[in-house]
Amino acid sequence: MLTGGARDAPARQRTMAATIAWSHGLLSVEEQALFRRLAAFVGGCTLAAAEFIAAAPGDPGLDVLEGVASLADKSLLREEDGPGGEPRYRMLETVREYGLERLAASGEEDAVRAAHAAHCLALAERAAPLLWGTGARVEFARLEREHANLRAALAWFDQAGDGETLLRLAAALSYFWSITGLWAECNAWLERALAADPRPSLARLEALQFLGENAGYQGDFSRAEAALGEGLALARRLGAGAHVSKMLGALGRQRVDRGAYAEGAALLAESAAEARRAGDRYHEALALAHLGVAAWGRGDRDAAIAHLEAGRALGRDAGHPFPAAIAARDLGLIAAEGGDYARAAAGYKEFAALDPDALAVLMRLVPDVASLAAALGEAERAARLFGAAAALAEATGSAPAWPERGAHERATERARGALGGEAFAAAFEAGRRLPRRRVRAEVEAV
Repeated sequence: MLTGGARDAPARQRTMAATIAWSHGLLSVEEQALFRRLAAFVGGCTLAAAEFIAAAPGDPGLDVLEGVASLADKSLLREEDGPGGEPRYRMLETVREYGLERLAASGEEDAVRAAHAAHCLALAERAAPLLWGTGARVEFARLEREHANLRAALAWFDQAGDGETLLRLAAALSYFWSITGLWAECNAWLERALAADPRPSLARLEALQFLGENAGYQGDFSRAEAALGEGLALARRLGAGAHVSKMLGALGRQRVDRGAYAEGAALLAESAAEARRAGDRYHEALALAHLGVAAWGRGDRDAAIAHLEAGRALGRDAGHPFPAAIAARDLGLIAAEGGDYARAAAGYKEFAALDPDALAVLMRLVPDVASLAAALGEAERAARLFGAAAALAEATGSAPAWPERGAHERATERARGALGGEAFAAAFEAGRRLPRRRVRAEVEAV
């Protein structure tokens, strides 16, 4: 059976290719044009995307909805539900390969791929400002569904030598990549794009900010300082007040993360003032929250709570859930250290509500919940969750940040002392192997 299976595979492939070709032959000339153009999409597309690409190069004179329905009737397309119930159309990979062959033979390939990339750029730039507000989860889901297309667009701009547009797309995707924990991928594209277009621009400012922030999350503070320092100088040169605030805040956060609390607090206070002048309530709220973290690190619990509550209130009032949730999470950490476990759990739940599926959310919450479990006397669960946290840190390349690092280390030792070294190690290793869905369920059950 093993040798027979391998021997007849080419025959099966020829049969499938012939079947696809036969279905393709039933299409009108206009439907064939639509079919090969839709093959440019990786992982499918929406009807709006199909309409965009159908018109490039030249309009085939076909009602796209009717054309899509005809392709679906002939099993060349499949309809699925996308984010928010929006219909989505995709090809089986074997069908798409045939479509790409037809596209290459048509002489339209460069124009179609350019149109595909332009559509992806428009999608990313439209989504980017919406990722900060109350509808963020829908936009994150949309970008996740389109991620393969967005990667293809980045590769096209890179291949075409279009550094300006490559930088625009990479900058537009930076926040999405950062929140989903894809720091290595983000920084690889950002560095490539920054090198491809060294001219001063707002896109360059965005790219430098996220390059620096991501490097800080990964513990590469020299790289973070270099990128953010360049960004701050450029923002001041361009007179971009909102970006001055962003760069100051990012520099302040990464210094707090490495335990330089006084330096970080000075930068964060300046960031909050710049944001207030620019009317940027998001970054003002974020700076206030991290001023609270700096105060906590210095041991000033009252000042920490005051700053964090101010940041949370401003974020909520301005309709920005992210800085509000960041503040809620740190208020939870402080509450846990003070023995107020119910308040700690409430803070963690608010942070989890951002998106418990996002790696950047999950990797921060898991050691928090583990520490809470240790405080509640659930030593085995704590050890298991600390193991899961270690696996997530490896997956994202994240480095521990102060002052929560100290709280997590103390909780780890508490669980180890309660269980004994051997039992702790066994539970820790079991946690490292936990599937992501199980880890998420543990966090949601806090």
